[in-house]
Amino acid sequence: MPTSPFVWKAKKDQAISHLIGTVHFRDLGHVAQACKPYLRNADKIYFEHTSETALKEEQKLLPNGQTIDTLLSDAERKEVYAFFTEAYHGILTEQQVRRPISKRKLWDLELTAASIGSDKERDRYDRAKERLQQIYERLLVAQHLRTLPQDYVEMGQQIPQLTRFIDAYERRQHGKKIEATEIFDHVLLAYAREMGKDIEAVDLPGDYVRLQDSVSLEAQKALLLDTVRHVARGTFPNSGSEAVTIADVERMLDPGERHAGERINNVHHARTALWYKRTKEPLEKGNILIVTGVGHIVTDRGYVTLLQRDGFTVERIS
Repeated sequence: MPTSPFVWKAKKDQAISHLIGTVHFRDLGHVAQACKPYLRNADKIYFEHTSETALKEEQKLLPNGQTIDTLLSDAERKEVYAFFTEAYHGILTEQQVRRPISKRKLWDLELTAASIGSDKERDRYDRAKERLQQIYERLLVAQHLRTLPQDYVEMGQQIPQLTRFIDAYERRQHGKKIEATEIFDHVLLAYAREMGKDIEAVDLPGDYVRLQDSVSLEAQKALLLDTVRHVARGTFPNSGSEAVTIADVERMLDPGERHAGERINNVHHARTALWYKRTKEPLEKGNILIVTGVGHIVTDRGYVTLLQRDGFTVERIS
């Protein structure tokens, strides 16, 4: 794991700004601490995401009441359902898993499967906490509107199941405090809020969904099945993890097969281009900080290349 953050300095004339490349890893508190001076000294900080730009549930659903039953073969559906049923084992029943899964867009299922491939038990705990919070929020809204959601009974059944799983996990931690913001980029956002910094998100939900939807269904299906199979076998490839582990950021992205390449072009690089367009003018003025996934900074279409193209001198300083 890295012992210092990935930081770049961008300079043009007298304007100087910095970029911090983040990773979605835990247990990097020592690295987050080293980022504090950059956070403190910036006039404004641009983050990839904030809580205000989280995707809404409806943005993850297939349109017009469609389900994955019409997109996958019988064997593929069985494989996907079995994977998620096992992933949520001890949290939700098979039926409680199948209903919401069946309505999800393929790219959302693939990203969820990829996240399961990291810390399985901790990831299940986080998903249980997230689901429980969603249920309580929906019930509060329903109480305010004096209406009952269609799945009211099912939500009521899930509350004790989720609570039991969460309590059991926390007991196994032997009283250790479980930080809600211990993923590296979340920690940096929390620090910035504590400092009262001017914060703006660059990855807007509408853009993110539009770009994910632009990937062909063929590619989405291939990526989903490939991820499910790798995670189930414990062979999920993660060039990002390897790159961070050996502190070699140039290995962050490997397009791999054609379907992965389509998503990298349609989603990853396209998002980077949008973010750069939004932050180019502030970069020209200087003294801002951009905190985004390190894979959006390196590569031949990342921030470093775009800045150099526009006359900035860019150097990695950490």
